[in-house]
Parts: sequence; C-alpha cells; structure tokens
Amino acid sequence: MDSGLVFGILGPLEVRLGGSLVAVGRPRQRALLALLLCHANRVVSRDQLVEELLGDQRAGSAKRMLRVQISRLRKAVAGDGPPRVLARPPGYLVRVEPGELDLDVFEQRVAAGRDALGRGDPGRAAVLLRGAESLWRGRPLADLEFEPFARFEIQRLEAQRLLAAEDRIEAELATGQHGALCPELEQLVAEHPLRERLRGQLMLALYRSGRQAEALAVFRDTRRMLDAELGIQPGPALRHVHEQVLAADPLLDLPAPAGAAATRTLPRDIASFTGREHELAQLLDGIRGQAVSGAVVGIHAIDGMAGIGKTTFAVHAAHRLAAGFPDGQYFLPLHGHTPGQRPVDPADALVSLLLTAGLAPQQIPPGAEARAARWRDHLAGKKILLLLDDALGHEQVRPLLPGTAGSLVLITRDPAAHRLGGRGGGQPRCPVSG
Repeated sequence: MDSGLVFGILGPLEVRLGGSLVAVGRPRQRALLALLLCHANRVVSRDQLVEELLGDQRAGSAKRMLRVQISRLRKAVAGDGPPRVLARPPGYLVRVEPGELDLDVFEQRVAAGRDALGRGDPGRAAVLLRGAESLWRGRPLADLEFEPFARFEIQRLEAQRLLAAEDRIEAELATGQHGALCPELEQLVAEHPLRERLRGQLMLALYRSGRQAEALAVFRDTRRMLDAELGIQPGPALRHVHEQVLAADPLLDLPAPAGAAATRTLPRDIASFTGREHELAQLLDGIRGQAVSGAVVGIHAIDGMAGIGKTTFAVHAAHRLAAGFPDGQYFLPLHGHTPGQRPVDPADALVSLLLTAGLAPQQIPPGAEARAARWRDHLAGKKILLLLDDALGHEQVRPLLPGTAGSLVLITRDPAAHRLGGRGGGQPRCPVSG
C-alpha cells in the first residue's frame, strides 16, 4: 500500500507526506536522515554515523545522542505504514520503497534513457533524460553542505547530473536540436571548462548551425587552455571532431532518423559523365559476373595516378550498381595520398562507418579489432556497396571489409601504393589511365 511518503535529496532535503512537507527537525536530525538516504536501504554503521555527525562529542555522549536522534527521526518519518528507520547490526538503515526517493527515480530514468540511446532511439532517450533532470530542485543537499559527509555526496550527485546532461545533449543533437542547444552548451562549457565531451558537443552543435568558424575557435581555445593549465593537449575524441569540422566531413551532418531508408552516402553522380566506356563496361561486367554466385564479397580496385578522375569514375560506377545493394551504399575517403591530410586510421574509419550506419556512440567498442567485428556483425545478412576512396594499402583497408557474401567493395588507389589484400572475391583491377 502506498504510504504517501516521498523523500528528496536532489535539492534541499525534504520529506513529503501526501504532498505536504514534513517537519523533520533540527539541522543535526536532518543531517542524520540525509546521510541515511544517501545509503537508502543499506545499513550505515553506528561508528560512521557518530564520526560523520557527532565527531565533536565524547564517545559515550555521542552514542547516547545518536539514539535520541534516531528515536526522534523515527517519529518524524513514521508515515502511515511500518517504521522507516530500522536498527540493523551494526547500525541503522532507512527503508525506502520504489519511487519514494528522487535519487532512485533519477537513476532509473537515466538508465532507461541510456538504454534507448544505445538502441538507436535518441528521441525516446531525450524524453527520458529530460524527465530525469526535471527531478532536480537545485544543488543537492543544499541546506546541509556544511556537513562533512554532504560535501562528498554533493560532488558525487552533481557528477551524475552532469553525465546525464551530456547524454541528454547527445540524444538531442541526434534529433536535430543543435540550434537550441548552443546557448546551453556554451554555459556548461564555461562552468565545466575541462569537460572535453561538452566541448565536442558544442563544436558539433555550432557546426550543424552553420557556424564552422566558431566551432574551430572552440577547439583552439580548448588547446590553449589545456596547455596553459595542465600542460596537455586535447584528447583523441576531441581532436577527431576538430579534424572532421575542419574538413567539413559529411559524417557530421544530422544522421537519418531511425526507420529511414538504407544508408546512402555516395557523392552526387555527374549527369554529364562521358568517356571511359570501355573501362566502365569492363568493371560492371566483372562485378555482375561475380554477383551471379553471390557467395563472396566482391572487391574491385580502381587504379590510376592522382588527378585523372578515379573518384569520379568510381562514384559513377557505384551509382550504376546501387540498385543491386538495397541495404546501403557507403562512401569513405581514406586520404591515403591526399596532400595536407594524414591517412585515416582504420579505427577512426570504423567509427565513421558505424556512426553513419546509425549506431550510437555507446554501441561502438574501443579498439580497431572490436570495431571491425562490430561492423561485420552490423552488416550480417545485408548487401551493401562500400566505396573506399584513395586507399593507402591493405592494412588500412582490410579491417573495413564486410564479411557478408554478396556485398561489394570498390577501392580507388594509386598504383604505387602497397598491394591491397582482401578476402572473398579477391581484387580484380580496373585501370583508369590518363
């Protein structure tokens, strides 16, 4: 039966019975309840309670005072049901039922929101995480922050609140709310200048709002601040966002909503494409002949020196073939020989592919091997076309290959590059000469 009691620590301590505030008592009694609520349904030893709350008293008088405070607290929060403050060796606990403590409700909503985000449902995640944040009434235990135990608990609770806010922002960015998020993110970055995740989210929100220069300025400010205060450089995740913003990477664009059509990131085909009919016919015939069996992954390399149109040729061929790969067509520049660009690391390339495929960041494991396995698992049973542009060599390409029979990989490369290894259908070559 619902007792009507509700306990709150996500703000000043409060207890309500049937919606009305309950007078808990003097500050020391309120501190006792707050400490027990921070360990709800778990025993807090008498020694810890005495040390945290009555350390300025002599041992004998402190224990007597603790018993008095416990007795008064039992009466204050008795409610209409069984006792709430119970003696359990070696101390006491406060009994809280599901839904009665705001911290418990907050943690449940955050867990559900993170689960929705991990399942690729950012809209649902944003609603749940917003609901979790709505439970906060201000600084946690604001009326008891002078207590030694409360200082630690306040830090712990505020860290949980900030993590939940970052997750909610991630969900809202995925649902297209970047413009509205910019002011909030600017304020959060000012309040928490060392949180690189917030800075990356601000860069993404600014970039999607058409403010690329401001997004780059955020990174420059971050680099200066970290160097001046800590003597370190931004971490790899923030550096990756910076590189993407600098290159206006299409992968930063708003992802397609759940349930949308298959992923298609091929660049636009050139309607007036002419020439190279012989090479195109050679490539298409080879691919179609290989597709008859459907038992292998087709891998076709398109060779040619820089500047002769390999990418345009490959994109045109990919558009001609796209209808045969209904589960998606992916384009990924690898910058193997791009002036002024570093070749893309396979681990980073896999992150780009997985995000483009609709996975949430939490679903992407660390390390190239684990990411490659996740990529292959995601593609299991699907037929996709993957165009890898300007590949450096087999070590860069091999982790990106799908494992599903019937998929196709087109690779553009400089003939001077290392030999590209592969699996399945091998690597038929289609030379494109100048």
